[in-house]
Amino acid sequence: SDFIVAYPAGLDAGGGSRSWSAAENVTFFDTIVRDIGDSYCVDRSEVFLVAHSLGAWFASKLACVRGDVIRGIGIVGGGSWTSPCAPTPTAALIYQNPNDALSSPASARTTERVMKNINTCGATTEDVMIGSLTCKKWKDCSTGNPVVWCENYPTLGGDPHSWPTGG
Repeated sequence: SDFIVAYPAGLDAGGGSRSWSAAENVTFFDTIVRDIGDSYCVDRSEVFLVAHSLGAWFASKLACVRGDVIRGIGIVGGGSWTSPCAPTPTAALIYQNPNDALSSPASARTTERVMKNINTCGATTEDVMIGSLTCKKWKDCSTGNPVVWCENYPTLGGDPHSWPTGG
């Protein structure tokens, strides 16, 4: 009763794969937010995205193009959206295993850098605990939206591209 979960799949890209890269997916996101908000008592200032892999890439894209709608993102093993972002602060929790061969840690670092800049964070980090994992939180984010980076965590099934255990 405290939250609503919407779990959509991207567009069919053929061959059993999905795509979140089409403009229709941004419109689809807008429709989901509108329809849920119109149907339920929802605090629209508390919209969060949690995503993995290609979904994490799309969540990064949405943080850039719909940051005025999204309060925060939590992404795992996903690359960054590299086109220009609207300067709308959005909190970010980024999990990236350095041994992930399917999603470049450098790409996830780009998401971290973009979010750090949008949230006008300082130049240093501090350790924070996310469950039992020690992560790095950028200090002095003047917008009040934290940016946190987590790596070197055990994963479900031991797959470096998987979710963190306990995550």
